[in-house]
Amino acid sequence: MIKEVVINLITSLCLIYMIGIVGYFIYKACATNREGRLKLIKSFSKGKFILIYFVAVPLYWLAQVYEGVAIGGAFLNAIRYTIEIVIVKFNYSATDMLMNDSIFFRVTMDICRALVILNATIFVVGILGQKIFNHYMIKKADKSKKPTYVIVGYNDENKAIIKSIIARKDGEILLFAENTDEIKDYAYVNCIGHVPFKVKDDFAKSISAVVKDFAEQKINIIINTQRDEDNLVIVKSLSTLIIEKNLEKFDINNEVGLSCFVFGEPENVATFTHFATKTKEVIRYVNKYKLIAMDFVGSYPITHFMKEEISTETATIKEDVDVNIALIGFGKTNHQIFLTSVANNQVMTIADGKLQEKVINYYIFDKNKSNQNKNLNHDYFRYGNFLKSANQEEYLTFPAKTANEKFYKIDVNDERFYLRLEKGLRAKAEGRKAFNYVVIAYGSDMENIDFADKITEKLNEWGLKDNTKVFVKVRNTDLNDNVIAGEYVNDGRFITFGGEEKSVYNINSIKTSSYEGMAKARHLCYKSEDKINELMQVENKEEALKKIYEDAIKKWYEWHRIQRESNVYACLSIRLKLNLLGYDYEKGEWDEEVAKEMMDKYQLNDEIQYVKGLNAPGKKYDKPIVDYGDCNFIEGTVRNNYAQQEHLRWNAYEISCGVLPASIEEIKTISHRELVAVRKHANLTTFDGLLDYRRIIAEKDGKTEKDVDVIKYDYQIMDDVCWILKDNGYKVVRR
Repeated sequence: MIKEVVINLITSLCLIYMIGIVGYFIYKACATNREGRLKLIKSFSKGKFILIYFVAVPLYWLAQVYEGVAIGGAFLNAIRYTIEIVIVKFNYSATDMLMNDSIFFRVTMDICRALVILNATIFVVGILGQKIFNHYMIKKADKSKKPTYVIVGYNDENKAIIKSIIARKDGEILLFAENTDEIKDYAYVNCIGHVPFKVKDDFAKSISAVVKDFAEQKINIIINTQRDEDNLVIVKSLSTLIIEKNLEKFDINNEVGLSCFVFGEPENVATFTHFATKTKEVIRYVNKYKLIAMDFVGSYPITHFMKEEISTETATIKEDVDVNIALIGFGKTNHQIFLTSVANNQVMTIADGKLQEKVINYYIFDKNKSNQNKNLNHDYFRYGNFLKSANQEEYLTFPAKTANEKFYKIDVNDERFYLRLEKGLRAKAEGRKAFNYVVIAYGSDMENIDFADKITEKLNEWGLKDNTKVFVKVRNTDLNDNVIAGEYVNDGRFITFGGEEKSVYNINSIKTSSYEGMAKARHLCYKSEDKINELMQVENKEEALKKIYEDAIKKWYEWHRIQRESNVYACLSIRLKLNLLGYDYEKGEWDEEVAKEMMDKYQLNDEIQYVKGLNAPGKKYDKPIVDYGDCNFIEGTVRNNYAQQEHLRWNAYEISCGVLPASIEEIKTISHRELVAVRKHANLTTFDGLLDYRRIIAEKDGKTEKDVDVIKYDYQIMDDVCWILKDNGYKVVRR
């Protein structure tokens, strides 16, 4: 018989071993995140489960020797019994004698068997747990009352989008991607459902197998495989499903139904917008460079840093100021910034006592001949080419020039580069002043940063630092936040933009920008104000307004992209307009005092008139409906100056999209819808031309000029600015 002291020693060592294993795994589970715990659980299915079985061998050996079995035979028996417990088969008779004689051994053996059961459970969880959890997450998304986000493609860009959705905490996420261990682990760690999917699969069938009812949920699909060809294959399949199931439906607040957002390079825009039109914008094209440009221009309109250059009494730029924007590099980013800037940065001045446009100068530097571009030819250059042969007598007055653009085919390493840049940034004549933007987006983040630093030194040498702002594109958010912000931005050398994690691969940017939310609400108010006479004659005004809104929201999604974006760009210009009056806006609780102060300046000598007893409902706040009376507008007021500036801006947007003026004959004989189809517009004219337009239409349709007036639309953005901002969670602030 084995001695008691040996029994207790071996038993103690086995107990310490088990406590050590348990303590180690508890520590690892508590000290790590969900990803670390997943690795720990999966380690059991990769062999770590064996550790606990090592302790069973000495315990069984000890019990067998205690029963009188020879040492060698006891060891073989111990091995056999240990193998059996792997399948949770415990041979109790092999240890009964020692367990009855030693409470210490009994407790230790019971702990060993309990850990074996726990070990087997974790082993099963390591193999099947992920599958069970994933199945649960997919079912949860299908039954969820919250929005469901379907992300197609596994890559760093989509992971950033998923991160932004998780931060919102307002919906479930399904990732459609290939069936690899890396992707399955990523889905599990982030508590999202993973649906195995390859591009060659039929996406319509795959999504239909997961989402049973598109009408009762809000489904947002983001397609971004990083290959336009693959994105297009998926979009084609989805468009067929949309048409077959009649999914082109939206409610007023867009809270249910299907929305799809597909990424694509700007050179392939037509292929994606084809499906957008086909599905009535259920599928929407996402141009990441446009998102960057809108974020940049919306945050930093040309007026943002101006002080003495602005006359806040008239909301204009002073006549003796030359405004210059230099674009260093004309790749996809600066190409889009140019177009968005032209469509937004339209300002006016007073010269010789007359309100007129202040044309901004653009100096575009690129090593390639960048004005030779199929998209520019199709859109921006179309109006200039049209003017070369158009007969002014056949049209209303032609719109003003949108910009003075000059293209330089020159590399930044060329010795002539600085000479050309300095000349462009200087005032154009004696006694004038210049205000400049320099936007650098020609290379990698490091190249852009390095060159921005050199440009700031040159500006200091030229004496242009105080009146020039330098902007540099930095894609990497971590690089910008952790290095550039502290070393350069806070130092005042330059300002960064274009962080893709914030401005592109973020659900807030993709799904609906704040500008689109404003624009949609503004569109609904248009329709309310258009129907004032009709509304005043019905008893149930609330029900009539609801019907107007339902018709308006349907029209919003049926519109051509240019029509819809026209409203979005109008809201993009709000910051510029407020800057001209000495104000700005930011997120925060509404400040009635500052807002009233701003509005008093805005409507000085030209007070807004409202329809009594009739409000249009917004998301949070009702909006009093403006009464434009007989549409006899007062010239020489800030309110009228803004209206003319807004029409100048609208003209520039339409021209940047390749829209041409309709001739007088076309205005009289062709419908608006038909003109839009060939990218023409009857209102593409000067402010005075709009007076001629309403006279022509009134005579043609036998109506009053008030009934057909469109000038009031140029007033609406600033007339409603307080309601637009407040309803979207912003407040007016003094600059």
